[in-house]
Amino acid sequence: MKKEYKIFSLFIVIFIILAFLRFPDSRNEMKYLLIAKDSFNNGDIFILKYLGELYPDKPPLYFWGVKIFYMIFGEYSYNISLILLSFLPFLGIVFLCLWQLKIFNKEEYKNNFKIFMITTPFYTGMSIFLRMDMLMTFFICLNLSIFIYLYFNQEKISKRNSLLYYLSLILAVFSKGPVGLIFPLMIEVTFLYFERRLTFFKKLQIKIGIMIIIAFFVFWFGLILLDSNGKEYLKMMLGDQTIGRAIKSSSHSRPIYYYIFHIPFTFFPYSILYFYGIYYFIKDYKFRIKWSSFEKWIFAWTMPTLLFFSILSGKLDIYLLPIFPGVIFLSLIFLEKINIKKVNISNFIKVSQKIIFILYISLIVLFPVYKKFYSTKSFYKYIEENKIEKVALYHSNDLINLKFYSPNLNVLEYKEISDLENIEYILVKEKYLSDINKEYEKLLKREEYVLIKIKK
Repeated sequence: MKKEYKIFSLFIVIFIILAFLRFPDSRNEMKYLLIAKDSFNNGDIFILKYLGELYPDKPPLYFWGVKIFYMIFGEYSYNISLILLSFLPFLGIVFLCLWQLKIFNKEEYKNNFKIFMITTPFYTGMSIFLRMDMLMTFFICLNLSIFIYLYFNQEKISKRNSLLYYLSLILAVFSKGPVGLIFPLMIEVTFLYFERRLTFFKKLQIKIGIMIIIAFFVFWFGLILLDSNGKEYLKMMLGDQTIGRAIKSSSHSRPIYYYIFHIPFTFFPYSILYFYGIYYFIKDYKFRIKWSSFEKWIFAWTMPTLLFFSILSGKLDIYLLPIFPGVIFLSLIFLEKINIKKVNISNFIKVSQKIIFILYISLIVLFPVYKKFYSTKSFYKYIEENKIEKVALYHSNDLINLKFYSPNLNVLEYKEISDLENIEYILVKEKYLSDINKEYEKLLKREEYVLIKIKK
């Protein structure tokens, strides 16, 4: 067995173990677990709810999977969901990209591609994180892989393969939202523009494809409208959560240059190669006709997409997940071209990869320690063991999601300090402890939160 296969196999074993050692963060992961647990109980298959309120932020596909695993595995559904809905799609992305390298006759990059993918800490970290971004990225990569396969093998275009192409777009949208449709089409249109083959879409029976996609949306929205809350839900989904987040996001609003300053961390240790790729492509753009098809594909995957995400109002590093495979492709070809005086970039990357892999192994020890002594799990355990009947949440509203593990937990949100009269136990963010104007005792501290008891 080649060294690269051994490393890749060890990586899979390590991350499956890590998935079983994790405890969900209270802000997002536990919230998604609670949504899946509480939704679909009254036949509301297409409408999500969070603590009894409508939750139109995300499509239901990912939550269907989490719900099924919850029904089978209970509270352990979290770990199963991490593996089957995040880590497995991550592995699928790797193998889809290896297929693309074969299509482009770049098989010499295959082994390095696998190593580069698994040694990108932010990307691999998201592979054991309960979010739908990795699943959407998988369906995007599936769509791009089918597209490029049919482009170079046009004799293989058939109704079946065209249907698979459009079905992958639909599944990407149904995983996360409109980005699942816009992102791959942006890459494919840019690539065909460079290739001067925009008419290729006609061979994919684009008119039928548009009809299929429209029919999907009509069917989806129609089923939502059948619910008594359907009209309000659809209005919120299309307004606040789609157009609103793109133009003027109420959360995660960032300046246009946000991602540029986050590239060094997000794409570490290959950030310098991405920056060099940006420089190279801009410098040589007027000579793009001379670029190879693979270089055009990489440009289409990594340049206009970064601009697209930068223009959108809402920004988080995890939103860049669909760009990562393209950045790894870029890193592989520009590693051969980059030449920085007195800096051996190849050695830097090799050393970084070794350090990163050692870090992965160390997490097998660190995760259980964090789970026991630092995670919010200790709060609901402490509350249950001490039979505390009522706890106030002050600037710690995310901890209401602990109800996933303890449905009978009586935690109530309070926004004003004056509302905390006659409250004995309070969960508060540590930075707001100064607001408490009574003498108190610290009972437990986890992450940024503290459980206190007001002294009588």
